[in-house]
Amino acid sequence: MKNFCVIGLLSLFLVCMSCNVISFDDDDVISEPNESAAWFDGETVNFKFSCAVQHYYAEESVMLKSGNSQYSLSKSWKNERTLAIKPEEGWVKGRIYQASLNGTMYKNSGAIFSAYTVTTFRYGDKNCTFNVIDMTKSELDCATDYSFSFEFNKKISKLVFEECFSISPSVEYKIDVDDSKQKVTVSPKNKWATNTLYSWEIRSLKSIDNWELQQNLTNTFQTAIDYESPVLEKICPVTDASESAIWFEEKNLNELLSGKMPIGFVFSKTMDFTSVKNSISFSPSINGYFLQADKEGKRFLYVPEDFYALGKKYVVTVSNTARDTNNLCLYREVKESFTSTDKYLELKSVRFDATDVENWTVSPVVHKISNNSIYIMLTFSESIEEYKLASVSGSISLSLLFPMSSKSPVKTEVSWNKDRNVLTLGYSNLTVKSSDQTTYYRLKLLGGKSGINTGTGIYLKEDICINIQPE
Repeated sequence: MKNFCVIGLLSLFLVCMSCNVISFDDDDVISEPNESAAWFDGETVNFKFSCAVQHYYAEESVMLKSGNSQYSLSKSWKNERTLAIKPEEGWVKGRIYQASLNGTMYKNSGAIFSAYTVTTFRYGDKNCTFNVIDMTKSELDCATDYSFSFEFNKKISKLVFEECFSISPSVEYKIDVDDSKQKVTVSPKNKWATNTLYSWEIRSLKSIDNWELQQNLTNTFQTAIDYESPVLEKICPVTDASESAIWFEEKNLNELLSGKMPIGFVFSKTMDFTSVKNSISFSPSINGYFLQADKEGKRFLYVPEDFYALGKKYVVTVSNTARDTNNLCLYREVKESFTSTDKYLELKSVRFDATDVENWTVSPVVHKISNNSIYIMLTFSESIEEYKLASVSGSISLSLLFPMSSKSPVKTEVSWNKDRNVLTLGYSNLTVKSSDQTTYYRLKLLGGKSGINTGTGIYLKEDICINIQPE
């Protein structure tokens, strides 16, 4: 029995030697500033322990926060029992901080105890706070050039204010700070949008002397309400894209549109350029570009880069996605069909030498020639652009049709009249009719876009062939 007691006491001693002993002393920690302090302007927050503790565990148990932000700390010991902390980035005057210590502390003797304390305070001298003295109140039915202002009791930096200020919905604005650096005015860079409720906010604004504003500021303003939807008043032909162009508002597209004439769009209100541009479409498509034709933003042009196709029906559509600068959309979609007023180029008359050919569709046309030569005069319904003259004459040919034993004609002359609508062609080396052989030649005028073309989008609709029997 005696041996058993000795072994039990020895076992208890070894267990105590291998474990930390919970301290039942009245160990505690207090903070400076204490839990009831509202303001604090010291260099460090201090945690004072009632006994000496191991520094590592104490330093791992402290925290400094402001809102949801936690700060990196500079830590030092004023003595064996006092831990001092401060934010590495420095204190911001006027900001609310929360400092806390929460954890298990280890005495030098090896005993442990739980320590907890928390203190919340606003940093700085309460007699030197940074406040807003005056600001514009929330307003309704504001003009599109409306501005609002703030007046502070301390000087501020324009750059800092810009970083702390925000407005929704997003819009370009400008900020002006007066000479005192205490009054700030916010105004639109262009104009506020009508029919819009704007909300603004100022967060964490600091003064030049590093005081943080006592509270975040927020407010709203409502711009004027516009209920009137824009109307597309007219789609009309326009002479050209110049500032002096004539807008034929009394004419429909079908009545006047030709060549590469622009199409004009006239709206009842100032429109948003991009939305109007994106709302207009053509079927079939027309290569061209879109532009604003006035300063007010009510007139727009679509300028084609190619000629309108002859005889083709187009449909122009303006969808109701076109909106004015107040963000109001066109009441309804507008469609208008049109066909170019240009007509196909016509062959008005044909003359062989001094003889008018009354009906060149009769085949063959019998014509008496002299010296195996012929002069052919062709009159067109439209003038030919100068740069197209060689191309047109090259699209006309006189060739041997039958028999192959006859001679092929040789072109000897090409000339145009002053108005460039009459072409004279001279040919020689023709074979005339004999007692045993009749020769036929074919005069061919090439039609289609790649054929005889005035250069203004007008062309001969189809090939014209005139068979000639020279005598």
